[in-house]
Amino acid sequence: MSDLCTWRVALFHRFLPGAILVLTGLRGFAQTGETEPKIPGAQFYCIRGQFEIDGYRPDGDSLRFRPNDPDIMTALSSAYVRKKDGNYQLRLLGIDAPEMNCEGLRQPLAGEARDRLLEFLGFKEVRVDDSGVIRSTGGAVRGAICALDVDHQDRPLCIAFSAVPDAWADGEPTLIEPESFTKSANFTLVEEGLAYPLFYDYLQPDIRESITEAAADARGRGTGVWGLDRTASFEFATRSDLVEQLVHPAVFRRAVRYAKPDTTPTPAGFAAWMGKHCDLVIESIDGKPTRFADLVSCDGTQVKLRGEVWNLVFLDESESGDQR
Repeated sequence: MSDLCTWRVALFHRFLPGAILVLTGLRGFAQTGETEPKIPGAQFYCIRGQFEIDGYRPDGDSLRFRPNDPDIMTALSSAYVRKKDGNYQLRLLGIDAPEMNCEGLRQPLAGEARDRLLEFLGFKEVRVDDSGVIRSTGGAVRGAICALDVDHQDRPLCIAFSAVPDAWADGEPTLIEPESFTKSANFTLVEEGLAYPLFYDYLQPDIRESITEAAADARGRGTGVWGLDRTASFEFATRSDLVEQLVHPAVFRRAVRYAKPDTTPTPAGFAAWMGKHCDLVIESIDGKPTRFADLVSCDGTQVKLRGEVWNLVFLDESESGDQR
């Protein structure tokens, strides 16, 4: 383990179980006594505008958005990067849909997840050209996001809605209760089995619980990704193995970046590659942090993961091998 990882784990162990402190300087939550975990400074802000897909390549958890008032985005965070055509690339919070294109590889059900997201938001007559670019009559639909933070690719992390209550004022702090969250695109994709959960430390616990329950229900029914999922144990002898089996996208992205074209991947090599990255996770709200790499083991040509990736809470994506 690198000196940085050792230092951070030691600090986590120093403060647990009385508190879980996220050492990013910007995000985190602490739990003390009998109070619920809180996320300092982590507030959602409602932003109305329109979702745009014409000429772009959206997927099941990311698409373009143009706010009615661009100044709201600037005021909320100078880190939000506005694209040259005036809109913003979003990342839906708390979920991870199968990858449409990760270094040229596409996961099973990626197209179905994208199509369901667009349908939920209200797009009609969507067409996809040979290069994967979307064409749609009108090209944009009205909607809203509730933005929380920005990811390492400068994308607003958000919850997407086709409509929001009039009482939610643009640019103002908005309390997202679980009941409201169930009306979002984020929740719907997990509920229908078209996206896995993906938790980082800045997601509030009650929303995380809503996602977990929806995923458990979809998994129990064997719906969508859960009917194909091989995350716990998958074959990894060639790069093409990664598209012939469905694994959690957080694992898939790391495996793809390890298994470069014209190389021969091995489970042992993947485990070693994982060990070079300081991905810290906790396996439960009161658990101790560990490296994601420590959950990976090898058995011949099989990669095996201990526990359930969709229940992990990642503590810091800034040093991660995961470039979503």
